[in-house]
Amino acid sequence: MDYKKTIYKFLRVHQLKRWHNVINLRKIQGAHLSQYPILDYIKEYPGCMQKDISDRFAFSKAAVSKTIKKLIESNLIKREKNKQDFRQFDLFITEKGLNHLDKMKEAFYCCNVMMFKDFSEEEIGQFNNFLDRLLENLETDYSRDKTPGLLMGEIKKLESGEETDEEDS
Repeated sequence: MDYKKTIYKFLRVHQLKRWHNVINLRKIQGAHLSQYPILDYIKEYPGCMQKDISDRFAFSKAAVSKTIKKLIESNLIKREKNKQDFRQFDLFITEKGLNHLDKMKEAFYCCNVMMFKDFSEEEIGQFNNFLDRLLENLETDYSRDKTPGLLMGEIKKLESGEETDEEDS
């Protein structure tokens, strides 16, 4: 069986969804696609640190630092000294950040509605079952509990020819 067309369609759906999200975000002053996962993470984990974000999403420390700086300047998040270690800073979302995040969620929701237009609940359920099977086929005991950041680190090691923990086991 030739999977090439199926894989292309997965990639194309991802590309088009991202494009529509960026178009929708342009209607929100100061909104950028890279802000969303960071703001959402800070909302979910108040007091987290930049390193937590970098590890969770496989973003470079420089990219996270740059985005955090912009979010602070825009008053979407605030940074406070860690009470246990004054060399570290904890991150918190502001009220303005919560409003900004809600607007971004609405922009993404519009794209999701467009994407699943004319799908029945049953079809969406079937589609989710297919995706679950794909994930189950690709998941291993090693990868199951790894964050995207850790898996990206493994990919980089493999591409550079380094050995990984998975290869050692």
